[in-house]
Amino acid sequence: MSNMTNTYGEAEVGAGRHAAEEIRKVRSFKATEWEWRAIQEAAEEEGMSASEYIRSSCIKTKKPNYLDLTTGEAVNIYEKAGLADMRLKNQVDLQKVHGYTAEQIPGFENLSNENQELFKAWIINFINGQSMSSRFALIPTGINFVVEITRSTSEENIGNAAFVLNPAGQQIGVIRDWNPDAEAYTEEYEERYLRFDYNLFDHQNWMHAISENGWY
Repeated sequence: MSNMTNTYGEAEVGAGRHAAEEIRKVRSFKATEWEWRAIQEAAEEEGMSASEYIRSSCIKTKKPNYLDLTTGEAVNIYEKAGLADMRLKNQVDLQKVHGYTAEQIPGFENLSNENQELFKAWIINFINGQSMSSRFALIPTGINFVVEITRSTSEENIGNAAFVLNPAGQQIGVIRDWNPDAEAYTEEYEERYLRFDYNLFDHQNWMHAISENGWY
């Protein structure tokens, strides 16, 4: 997320995002002098250290962009933060444990004061509603006030679009635009709601935030 610049260490309080370089442990392996020199020379040609060269040569799968914790590791972080009941209470707890606040999530600045206050309470309850390990695999990517418009004829729905609005009701972004068939409509209705976008275990998701304790 663009405004989140915290650096996180190994499974510690504030370790809300995955930073593989900072949670690596010292490893060892056997190599002859010739093999080690060959590795160092190859690494130098690639402009990297020997350890980086070995990792890049051996690991072909994409590393996750989240902190991959066991339930026990996640529980330990909460306990270190003084949250023995495993529940965040406020934005201070959110920052301390996960490394961000509601205000840092993209789009927050475009919400009305009322929706900002609603979202600050909502994000605490939403995270508390996740499993312990899932909380650290959840990366917020946006919060927006959205109008979703559906167009139809007497027989069927023919189009659906969603746009981001500012507090004055002006369109400031597009989530889903109209398709060409949506022009020949006879009826139109709309729904307005807070939309929270996030990645969970590197998969894109989103939720309607309908009240401090409600989502779907």
